[in-house]
Amino acid sequence: DAVIRYNLIEGNAFPHSSGGIKVTSSSDVEVYGNTLSGNDGGFHVSQSDRGAGAYGVYEIRNLHVHDNAVSFTAGWSGFKVNEGSDAFYTSMNNQFNGNDYVVGGMAEPFMWGETVSWSQWNAFGHDLAGSVA
Repeated sequence: DAVIRYNLIEGNAFPHSSGGIKVTSSSDVEVYGNTLSGNDGGFHVSQSDRGAGAYGVYEIRNLHVHDNAVSFTAGWSGFKVNEGSDAFYTSMNNQFNGNDYVVGGMAEPFMWGETVSWSQWNAFGHDLAGSVA
């Protein structure tokens, strides 16, 4: 369980890691009220096989990313399953709501299994109350 809130995250871009906020194989995470700017991408959420630990299986489940301001001109923002089932996209309650993005004219700045446009991102049910510029 984690809450990531009220942070200013600027200028993060490394050859081995991308994104302003990264969530990997973790459940019950809420991300809100953050401002991300000039990073290599926005939110990088990924599922990889990390097995199980003292608190159960490590997996993206019940992720709620909402009400953030995100600006980037390279990379992507969203969710990618590196290892595991497509159920992470459909039935694990992982959602993005009410985020506002500035993406510098990028055609497919979002990731939901593959890079997608704003309209495709919305068609998956994400950020219907958000905006993109």
